[in-house]
Amino acid sequence: MSFPNQLAQTKEAARNFNSATLDRTERYEVDKYIAQAESLYGLGSEKKAKEFLDVARGRLRLSIMPSDMRLAANVNDHLHSPH
Repeated sequence: MSFPNQLAQTKEAARNFNSATLDRTERYEVDKYIAQAESLYGLGSEKKAKEFLDVARGRLRLSIMPSDMRLAANVNDHLHSPH
């Protein structure tokens, strides 16, 4: 699936995700990952954008490619590690 299609699917899933399963804080995090992915894609960095989108998709329980799961975990770890 192309990046624009995955992005659209992810945005739709975020809008319609059950609030009983995804609390406000988690939803805010997902929205940040989506925004970052969209921004990076607009700047021409599709590979990096995909990493952020995969994190959002994982939190929404959407499928991501197995080879991309490691990249998504790395992005998530990097963003939540103390600097």
